[in-house]
Amino acid sequence: MGAVADLLAAPKSFTVPSNLSRYLQKKTNDIDPDVPAAYGAKNEVNNVAVYSGTVSGGTFTMTITLKNTAPFTTAAIAFDANAATIQTAIDTASPATVGDGHIVVTGGPLTTTPLVVTYSGATVAGQNHTVLSIDGASLTGGGAVGAITTSVEGQTARPARAVLYNLGVIADATPPVQGLTTAPTKGSNLLGVQPWVVRELCQEIAFEDQDNDIYQVLVGALLGYTDVAPLVYD
Repeated sequence: MGAVADLLAAPKSFTVPSNLSRYLQKKTNDIDPDVPAAYGAKNEVNNVAVYSGTVSGGTFTMTITLKNTAPFTTAAIAFDANAATIQTAIDTASPATVGDGHIVVTGGPLTTTPLVVTYSGATVAGQNHTVLSIDGASLTGGGAVGAITTSVEGQTARPARAVLYNLGVIADATPPVQGLTTAPTKGSNLLGVQPWVVRELCQEIAFEDQDNDIYQVLVGALLGYTDVAPLVYD
């Protein structure tokens, strides 16, 4: 049985909130009014600073590693290329599973203006990707590629975590970055949520985060269990 069916069918002294099924089934990028914004889906945003020093010629290549996808590298891009040119290079190099224009480039050229790379299209949205990299070995003039950072860490919608937060089982108003197996801060659990409910929601969190290891971490932190078997999905 799935998490929702188990919650509705299992004997319990805790009354399941009427909107619990809606929380667990919600997988869109919309943020539910009852789900804290920090738990909603977020699109990854990478930032590339302007060149350090003077770059007057040459080319660079950009390598992007999407979640669960092998890295891909663009063809050589002119040092002073604008956003449209860089985006075309990304579209050309990206695998067929990534739609053209789904990775959006704004700003540039890097001689004067930082680049912003936003993973907002349907095939890349709401995921935690590896920060992009740039090979500037072919640039000329004495300068170098500027700092590359992530201003927004991507994540899927995380309603199961929001349920535990709203019920007071988890005390963290902001969840950890998706992909980090970090123990949550245990809440006061004033509603007396039963352990089996917590376990079901921890399984759902592991499914949402696509990380089986987080199940053991959550159950250990929230229930104090030390002998939890690894979670395995068929």
